[in-house]
Amino acid sequence: MRILSLQRPDSVLKYTEQALSGPKTDLEYLRLKSLKAHALGHLFNKPKAIQAFMEAYVAADSLENAYFQYVNLLEMALVYYASGDYQKAIDLLNRIEPLVKDLGEDAKLSYLNNLAIAFDAAGMSAKAIGILKQIRSELERSADTSNLIVAIHNLAVAHAMLGEWESSKAYEREALNLIKQSGIKSAILMIYTSLGSLYLEKGNLDSAYFFLNQAESQGEQNGFQLQEAQGLYQNLANYHRIKGDYKKAFEYTEKQQQLKDSLLNQSQSERLHQQEAQFNFERMRERLELAELEKELSEQKASRSQSYLFIFGLALLLSVLLVLLFYRTAELRKHKNLVLEEQKKLRESENLNLQRENELLQRENVLAQFETLKSQVSPHFLFNSINALTVLIEKNPREALDFVSAFSRLYRAISEAQDSSLISLNQELRLIHDYLHVQKIRFGEALQIKIHLPTQSKQYYVPPFSVQMVLENAIKHNVVTATKPLKIEVSQNGDRLIIENNLQLRKVKDSTGIGLKNIVSRYKMLSSEEPSFYQKDSSYFAELPLLEVHD
Repeated sequence: MRILSLQRPDSVLKYTEQALSGPKTDLEYLRLKSLKAHALGHLFNKPKAIQAFMEAYVAADSLENAYFQYVNLLEMALVYYASGDYQKAIDLLNRIEPLVKDLGEDAKLSYLNNLAIAFDAAGMSAKAIGILKQIRSELERSADTSNLIVAIHNLAVAHAMLGEWESSKAYEREALNLIKQSGIKSAILMIYTSLGSLYLEKGNLDSAYFFLNQAESQGEQNGFQLQEAQGLYQNLANYHRIKGDYKKAFEYTEKQQQLKDSLLNQSQSERLHQQEAQFNFERMRERLELAELEKELSEQKASRSQSYLFIFGLALLLSVLLVLLFYRTAELRKHKNLVLEEQKKLRESENLNLQRENELLQRENVLAQFETLKSQVSPHFLFNSINALTVLIEKNPREALDFVSAFSRLYRAISEAQDSSLISLNQELRLIHDYLHVQKIRFGEALQIKIHLPTQSKQYYVPPFSVQMVLENAIKHNVVTATKPLKIEVSQNGDRLIIENNLQLRKVKDSTGIGLKNIVSRYKMLSSEEPSFYQKDSSYFAELPLLEVHD
């Protein structure tokens, strides 16, 4: 896949939409979705950018790609941070923590640094300090002096936000000593300015001027960045104002204002360029859609006249054939009536005998089919339980022993119940209780089930294991983890049992397809009422008819 520059986000957006409509691998799909979200972010379209990043994250999650999950969560957090929604940014960053364990130190440090910045911006400087100390420890172990200097400076800023001036000055001086020892001067202007600001805040004017003057000298020698120069000039203006040198204060205020105007013009120019690019892209897309529509209409008009001639000829031919068919049918009906009249008496007696024999055969066939369906239930449950036990033996042998003990009790109850075509809902609920005990050993709190049924509902009947198989189907086809618990609720609506679960599908390689088909087939054998299975919003529903047995 070729790499595109985001200096022209309108071109990138057009490219990604075209590429997404064609054939691609899973990895190419994830890259294109992420690139589209970046382009929308550069076009200042926050709602669409957030939606695109979320779509890319969901796709990465379904493909279990930790890197693209991390990238899209981080980018969403930065969009919320830029818009001032710091708490939302913090919530998204907290979801990154389990992902960075396998992505290396750079990913971990980037996550921690952004989380500290978000806490500081949200006014939670104490939490920011804790994270910055963790970053410092990581950088000291890796001997990354350049980033260590920045981390120590950030600690100084966080302490200053809490009004802890002495701690802040100590950290800035420590960073300054590291610069002198290592010879790395990329952050020296920032640290001189910060120290000057701290001494100015505490009224130590001589020390404040010394560090501010050092910062100005460094900037004149090595060049200023606009934001660093703006902060420096503001502090120098405040210093000269306190000293009573209003002329100097005014000069630095003028320099600061010029930098503000420059930054504002640059920001406005970039925003206007991005808005113009977005407008041009939307207009280009509308023109392409209009051209395609006009081409389609012209093709339809060209083929319509030919279609009319073909339809007219076909209609004429069909009319002739219908007339011939009608005449032939009338002759055959007349002949058939004569034959039927002659054989009527003979067939009446034969039909009675055949009808009785057919009823017996149908009854035997229904019983045979029902017994076959019942025999599928136990192996189906046994197959899925053995798969679960195999996984559990590898993860936790002790819990595997508890699983075997609970499973033996449950399978004994299943063996006793499967000889019946119907059991009471009360019996099914007891069987479910044993089944859920087995599953709780496997999943713990990741599996959450609520059963709300009125007392009178226990008078109804259901096919054995029908409710259990619906629960088993939900567990098998959905993600069940501590971070994504599976929530199942059983309730009653009239004469139907409602089983609802939140939908968080996962890929199932060894699905046999027996479960839900088995339930539908057994209901057809027993009643005219049929179960239904459907998805609504983000939930999956199973509705089972509650049957009544009359003596």
